[in-house]
Amino acid sequence: MSNPLLSVLIPVYNGAQFIHECLDSVFNQTYSNLEILISDDGSTDDSKELLDQLKDPRIKIFYHKRQQGWVANCNFLISKVKGSYFSILPQDDLIPPKYLETLFKKFNKNDNRVNCFPYVQSIGINSGEIRQASITGTLEDRIYDVILNHFWGVSFRGLVKNNITDAFRFLNRDQHHDMMADTIWILQHAIAGELYEVRIPYQKRYHTKNEHSTWTRQPIDIKIKAWSQHCATLYNLARPYISDEKVLYKNSLIRLLEKKKYLLKILNNDYDHLLLREFNEKINYD
Repeated sequence: MSNPLLSVLIPVYNGAQFIHECLDSVFNQTYSNLEILISDDGSTDDSKELLDQLKDPRIKIFYHKRQQGWVANCNFLISKVKGSYFSILPQDDLIPPKYLETLFKKFNKNDNRVNCFPYVQSIGINSGEIRQASITGTLEDRIYDVILNHFWGVSFRGLVKNNITDAFRFLNRDQHHDMMADTIWILQHAIAGELYEVRIPYQKRYHTKNEHSTWTRQPIDIKIKAWSQHCATLYNLARPYISDEKVLYKNSLIRLLEKKKYLLKILNNDYDHLLLREFNEKINYD
């Protein structure tokens, strides 16, 4: 088996509390041919001082004077990748020792795979597991599978082929407050190829300051704009690859109106007219 370079990307913002534990989980990987790219997004805590102490020759650190935001910081790191595959590991999460080795081996089973991903074990203030099923089949099968069935950005934690086109390699910035860009990435990868679930855990730490916690505290008007933009972005990404636009529109409305609890945390229809109006304003027509 070949031994290509794998890139581990660690976006950091005020990560002093957890960054050493995160890095230790990378240093303990059984797959050793790594580059470790760290980008500090204008931290105001002791992150820079801690990062400056790192001596591992595989590490390259970048510092931003002004905060770019989590999506821009991830995209910056992706632009610096030299490896054949890369994996994004936020500053507060952990991976088991055989994580990268196990994910990499699964690519050799199928050339159509562009992302091999784990299941998530929640740690911190949350507990439990989050799973995302593999996404396979024809291009249209994969697109509709994402639109109707995939909401949690589990595959954001996967190992991704670096040779896919930039349109699908980089996170999409067309999101209100960058909310759910990791979930949009699922469709980008599904257009590029297949996503394969691997039975290995990834420990995602939930705490009061991480990105998902801030999403839940947004006011309802922001959530409405974000959810409608999210569904419209999926529609606009999928549209060039779909044979029947009416079916795409119907399935997009199912996600928009019937699955809105993913972000809005509501089950009633009080906001459906607002969601539909926002969605129709944002989708592309001929």
